[in-house]
Amino acid sequence: MLADIYNRKLNRVAQRAYSGDYLSLPGMSPDIQLRKHQRDAVARIIQDGEGTLIAHAVGAGKTFTGIAAMHELKRLGRARKPMIVVPNNLTEQWAADYLKLYPDAKLLVLTDAAAKNTDSVRRFWGQAAAGDWDAVIVGFSRFEKLQMSYAAQKAALTARIDELEESRLMELQDGADEKDFSVKQIEGVRDKFKSKLQSLEKRNASKTLDGATFEEIGCDALFVDEAHYFKNLAVSGGSVPGMQTSDAAKCEDLLMKCEYLRGNGRGNNIVFATGTPVTNTMAELYNMQRYLSPNLLASQGVSNFSAWAKTFGEVTETLEPKPEGGGLDIKRRFARFQNLPELMSSFHCYSDIMTADDLDLDLPELESHAVAVPATPEQLAEVKALVKRGEKVHNGCDPSEDNMLKITGDGRKVALDPKLLYLEDDPDMEPLSGGKVDACVRNILDIRERTEAERGAQLVFVDSSTPASGRWNIQDDVRRRLIEAGVPESEIACVTDAKGKSKQKEALYEKVRSGDVRILLGSTTTLGTGTNVQTRLAAIHDLDCPWRPSDLEQRLGRIVRQGNGFDRVHDFRYVSTGTFDSYLYSIVERKQRFISQVFTNKSPVRTMDDLDETVLSLAQMKQIAEGDPTVAERMDVENKIGQLKLMRESHLEGLADVQHKIETQYRPLVVALAAERDMLADDKIPFSEADLARQQTLGSKDSFLTVGGVHIADREEAIRALRRAAYDVRPGCQETIGTYRGLSVVCRRQRLLDDDWLPYIGLAADPAKHVHMSERVFPSGEKGAFTVLTQMDRIIAKDAKGPAEIELKLGTAQRALADAQEAAKEPFPKQDELDELEQRLAVLEQERIEAELQRQREQAQRDEAEAAAIEEGVEEERATEREHERAAVADDEAREAARVAELRRQGLICEDSAAHNAA
Repeated sequence: MLADIYNRKLNRVAQRAYSGDYLSLPGMSPDIQLRKHQRDAVARIIQDGEGTLIAHAVGAGKTFTGIAAMHELKRLGRARKPMIVVPNNLTEQWAADYLKLYPDAKLLVLTDAAAKNTDSVRRFWGQAAAGDWDAVIVGFSRFEKLQMSYAAQKAALTARIDELEESRLMELQDGADEKDFSVKQIEGVRDKFKSKLQSLEKRNASKTLDGATFEEIGCDALFVDEAHYFKNLAVSGGSVPGMQTSDAAKCEDLLMKCEYLRGNGRGNNIVFATGTPVTNTMAELYNMQRYLSPNLLASQGVSNFSAWAKTFGEVTETLEPKPEGGGLDIKRRFARFQNLPELMSSFHCYSDIMTADDLDLDLPELESHAVAVPATPEQLAEVKALVKRGEKVHNGCDPSEDNMLKITGDGRKVALDPKLLYLEDDPDMEPLSGGKVDACVRNILDIRERTEAERGAQLVFVDSSTPASGRWNIQDDVRRRLIEAGVPESEIACVTDAKGKSKQKEALYEKVRSGDVRILLGSTTTLGTGTNVQTRLAAIHDLDCPWRPSDLEQRLGRIVRQGNGFDRVHDFRYVSTGTFDSYLYSIVERKQRFISQVFTNKSPVRTMDDLDETVLSLAQMKQIAEGDPTVAERMDVENKIGQLKLMRESHLEGLADVQHKIETQYRPLVVALAAERDMLADDKIPFSEADLARQQTLGSKDSFLTVGGVHIADREEAIRALRRAAYDVRPGCQETIGTYRGLSVVCRRQRLLDDDWLPYIGLAADPAKHVHMSERVFPSGEKGAFTVLTQMDRIIAKDAKGPAEIELKLGTAQRALADAQEAAKEPFPKQDELDELEQRLAVLEQERIEAELQRQREQAQRDEAEAAAIEEGVEEERATEREHERAAVADDEAREAARVAELRRQGLICEDSAAHNAA
């Protein structure tokens, strides 16, 4: 019952194949031919019932695909005014590509420069609303500032509040308490939306909502490039730790506009494009589907994120030592995805996926280099200082003052140069001598020398330290070191030299393509999307580890790209051993491997870990700082376990496929062939020994035919006589009308449904016992009537040869069934290795926990000893004070006795008065 419900809701989708071979694409430049995958994607966009995600690999030509699709929607009348939304720095590039593909297109483009002028923007939106454009091209920032109307914003915010209230009630129904964190978290997000709604109503009442609105522009088709920038929609599932619960304004704005188009029947005119549909966690698929295919979410009963997470995700619980000591604590996190085949089947419903392997692009061969550089004493000291900060965070430090994310970020800086931590406190501190920056400079010089003839260029990526701050930074430091090494200053540039201006940036890129600038430095953001300088790129250098797998992919996408003049290119990744580098790279690479496996495997695994955290734990920091040798082993074991689990899942999927074939192919075939064999035994013409002997002497060429008891020598005349006799048989009757090859020729007049009564021919040794009928109707025309002899010959041949052929096929099918049944029992060949690794990982984990507990015990002992020492010191101090007090009293008494004695000696007091004084 549950399986039926599950299959009906989630396991009922078959992937559809699209072909764009039929597209003529009028108006397209004859100098450009779209590749098959591009035409197929255009066809999909035209035919899809909901929105479409173009998830094509970097270099697949998403730009031309999007342009052709939007132009076709306009030409076909499905859209009146398509809008193309792209990164701010790519508006002019998109316009140029549009005109390259469609030279006669009528475009309206808000350039990056014009977007910074309020009057220009106001004039642009006025033109957009009034004009008839093939496409309106605008950057992200100005698109976000194009607000929806008050009514639309109010409706959207009200809907969000209702969704969150539904999630809150779902949590309570599932057993949560009003005071539980999950409920409080949902209520917090709900209250934020309520505040937004109140603010909106106040602005509307005060008439401060001005400017053009999205509805007034008349856009009825929307293409969003690099759509992964809009992944951070707030979700309503408070029960899922680690998920985005705060709203990103640009994402909520885009969702509102998509819902507006969908409400006007233009949901199938929404197209997103990205080479990285999942940048960090598989949960991003939920938000992508909210934009493009919410109706599918609703039909599956998972519109609410809590329901989606419970269907496709799993919250796991792990034991961690309590930060304050005193035992273990349970940590909950959204750590695993399940039912991946169904999840990816839904994803394929609205996504056109093309990997680099699918596209078979002409790409250069990549040679990767892991450059390990030992950490300096200064770096090791800073790592230990970071650990102390981590301890304070775990002991209850205010997150606004310090947190593990900030510490991890500072760890990245330490791996580059500890100077980055002291830019304010000690700006004159000398840069690190040695380290991976020096190693990078050496490799840059080596590649530059080796590619001198080709004027080879190189990119250097640094995310943790950029010139944007205006302070000392790694990019400028690399430039300084290269100049000191003899590289002409004109050959080195930072992408920030262009000051964010599109024309200056394009001029800089042209210098790289021409070989004038040979070393270009930047970050993943500034040198990633839209940077097409691959013509002479010989190498890229990753000086730090990015936060997300998609960032690594974007970096590689700059060099492993069509149009690169080098057959072999290089990627250098620099790791400072003894710092956080190795562990961070391990996490990011494992994320990328799992994500890639899901997107490329035609039969994805059922479960996978969601490695959504790129923040080191305190325990990991301590292991690194203490030089714990198990850190490297743990990373290696975890990686091997991950690979083996993927292999095991693939093996299990193969077994399931074999079992499915057993049930649907092999066993049914054996049953069918056995039944056919039995049927042939029953249908076999019961020849007598005399009949068999006669058949052996009569071949089809020497056959004779009698009709109505008369032998007719002429074949044509005999066939005509047989046809007349067949059609003379009364409807619904069966009669013997002649003989052929010693057998009776029987005709049966019957009809199927409303057809006429048609004659069927059969043969029999004894018509009273059994007649073997032909499956074909006796032809009415003279020409076709000659086929009757062939039909009767086949009846005799089948009767003689059929059983033997069936027995042969049955034997083959039975052997195939037995082989499949044996294969279905085959165990995973590397299960023992996987078990050993998991046991080893469990031991390492237990050792880690025990080490942490031991550390806590030792710390507690030190604290106790310190407290005892303090107490002992206090007691000693008190005893000393009491001794001092007693001595002081004795001194006072001695002084008083001396005074009295002196007075007595002087005769100033008598004995009686002295006694009185003493009393």
